[in-house]
Amino acid sequence: MKIDLFDVELWMTEHEVDYRYNLAETCVASMSINDLLELSGNRDKILNDILTTKLDYGPIVGSERLRSQICKLYKTGDIDNITITQGCINANELVLISLLNPGDHIITVTPTYQQFYSFPKSLQVATSLIELKEENNWIPDLDEFKEAINEQTK
Repeated sequence: MKIDLFDVELWMTEHEVDYRYNLAETCVASMSINDLLELSGNRDKILNDILTTKLDYGPIVGSERLRSQICKLYKTGDIDNITITQGCINANELVLISLLNPGDHIITVTPTYQQFYSFPKSLQVATSLIELKEENNWIPDLDEFKEAINEQTK
């Protein structure tokens, strides 16, 4: 499988230490472990849990405790419907792999996160890009979407 280079990551790798304002950032501000412990509301217990946790592979589906907390946070669903990933890129890939097959067609807008058109291309999925335009207040033109739809569109 050949995947296009991820341009924003290449740019960030080169510039992430020497910028004043980073408008390309895709993550939240970095935090220290101490910051996270303070947010936990139970610093001593959480710190003890961390210090006594064995460093093994862990559950393949993700920690039951984490999945349970995610369910509580969103007040919906059940932990068997929660999938833990290493980040948004991995989560997006899982969704795309689950929904798309070679020969399918998708429509996406641009500018957008490059992964939404580069990764499907690596799966042999045809991609139509609909350009968002400033003169349209960045609102997609629905007629362009209608024109791009074909029998393989998902």
